[in-house]
Amino acid sequence: MTRKYFLLSFNLFFLLQCPQLFSQEYNTMEGLIILQNNDSIAGSIKIRNDIYEEVSFKANTSTDFKIFGPSDIKSLEYEGGYHYDALEIKEGEKAFLLRIVSGHLSLYQFYQKLFIKTSDGSVIELQHDEDKAVDRHLIEDKRYVRSLVFLTSGCPQLKRKIERVNYLATDISNLIEEYNQCVDPSYEAPTRNVANLRTEAGVRAGIGISKMQYLTQSFLYSNATFGPNSSILGGVFFRLTFRGKLSAQPEMILSKKESHFSGKLSSTADDQQIDVSLTSLEFPLSIYYTFPTQNIRPFISFGGVAAFALKKEATRHANGSDITLNMDNDFLGYKMSFGALKSFGSKYVAGVEYSISNTYGNRNYLIQNFRWFTQEITLRVSLDLTRSAD
Repeated sequence: MTRKYFLLSFNLFFLLQCPQLFSQEYNTMEGLIILQNNDSIAGSIKIRNDIYEEVSFKANTSTDFKIFGPSDIKSLEYEGGYHYDALEIKEGEKAFLLRIVSGHLSLYQFYQKLFIKTSDGSVIELQHDEDKAVDRHLIEDKRYVRSLVFLTSGCPQLKRKIERVNYLATDISNLIEEYNQCVDPSYEAPTRNVANLRTEAGVRAGIGISKMQYLTQSFLYSNATFGPNSSILGGVFFRLTFRGKLSAQPEMILSKKESHFSGKLSSTADDQQIDVSLTSLEFPLSIYYTFPTQNIRPFISFGGVAAFALKKEATRHANGSDITLNMDNDFLGYKMSFGALKSFGSKYVAGVEYSISNTYGNRNYLIQNFRWFTQEITLRVSLDLTRSAD
């Protein structure tokens, strides 16, 4: 496959997919709702800022989204460990509250406010206003501390810690878990995915087209126009994703690159041939942004790559003799890509990715420094390793 047809076929594929990719609803994740009779319905949930007040949900058996309020359903949850319960926060006023801790005392969040649900079902707001400066003195609102002292009176040893706790979901959640363990030694704090971090491990394989170029213009070999050659590649990767969009992805890829030149290096030179072959382990580290579309999710990425030669050969054939060319063992460069992902169930993700990279070798040489320009198209499959919240 030549470079021209490689690019043409992939770009045609991507352009044909674009209408499907970007016509999907944004900020949509897999989830479910719990009805008043405790039946659950799986489907898709639109993630919006007003999810505390209503949720837009489409069942897997339906084609349309419907709006549900806290009086219509008991709770909802979606991928990443997010769980909302419909609770009464004021007399006659209900809302969906994000559950942070569950136990004898449960901690919930409603916008910037925090609530405690007791074992008898009562919902109590941890009241707190912003600290104010009055006559050059900072006045702190400690009403939430008094509520916490009262609610955790069954474990008086926590009082000193409560008096120092900040009005932060992370700090108060740790405190509530300590209380739950105090009143019930068998209580185990659930593994929560508070920051919505998703971890994946996967494999990728595909084909690449590479060509080499000597960079120093005063060097004779810079006149050589190397032809591209195709090869296969494969490896493993680890992916850490924040809130389903931004990801860091280190990889280890085994690849083989080849490039060849045949012809004259100058008007007076004889015909000659340069053959370069490199088998290396590559270690890309890229930052990915995945667009929050429904079903098929496009992405872009950019990052750096380091490579180490496992086997290398660079030979110039001229006038009936062979000359070995210098090639260091290490290479550095950058890489960028785009593609699309699709989830299969709650654990598996598959996708296709097109990438280009430039890696540079012999960087400390005055004249024999060069670069590899590589295009790759790979298929990837990963497994979600995240332990979601209960």
